[in-house]
Amino acid sequence: FEKDNFNLMNIAANRLMENSIFLENEEIFLISAILKDMANDYESIIAKNISILNSSKVIGKKMIAMIKANFNNEIDITKLWEEFQTFTENINEFQKDELESEVYSRNTEFTSITFKKMLKLLEENKEILKKKHNSLFNGILGVMIRIMKNHSCTLKETMVYLYFKLFSLLYNYVLEKNYNQNEKEISEEDYKEFLDPHVNFIIKHYLNNNIDFKKFNSELWLIGKKYRQLYLLYNRPKATITGVP
Repeated sequence: FEKDNFNLMNIAANRLMENSIFLENEEIFLISAILKDMANDYESIIAKNISILNSSKVIGKKMIAMIKANFNNEIDITKLWEEFQTFTENINEFQKDELESEVYSRNTEFTSITFKKMLKLLEENKEILKKKHNSLFNGILGVMIRIMKNHSCTLKETMVYLYFKLFSLLYNYVLEKNYNQNEKEISEEDYKEFLDPHVNFIIKHYLNNNIDFKKFNSELWLIGKKYRQLYLLYNRPKATITGVP
């Protein structure tokens, strides 16, 4: 992070993620997922406007300092999520261009409405995920990122966003597992094991008034476990949806 090598930061986060799965440590897994997302954010900033990198790193340093302070102690999941929420709100401001900053304003109610609509769309069309050539995941995640960037978000949306980022990586490897030029759909068995339960979980838990942090984190860890297991079994995706492996 200090040397602006965010690709290496992403690789380190992947290694930490694998270790957390071997150790069955859900708290360390969450840390690795956050670091991976941060690396993606800063790679995006470098690509779009490197002149704001140093100022944007100030908020990243706070996030990393918090992680370091708690890494060897008992990790407070709720506090970690809240700190990541603060980071997400602030880093999104750096992701806006000048026009977006002038036109869009903070409106978390609109963000919440949009997320509900997107999850409803997913619920009604989840069978489409069986088809190898579909843009459902890509479309939903793209809308979520755009709305969060332009109108900000609450902790709930930040949690759903990170869930979808990890879920999209799992989906990439499910597609890779089912890679066959002669088949248009993934197997029913893989759909039921890798996709359907996680779709149902996020729809149900977002619509609840309160999110159970421990249960949510356990589900994230399970997605990560499946994703990294498939990563070890198969090559890098031939066509990725979002993020990097």
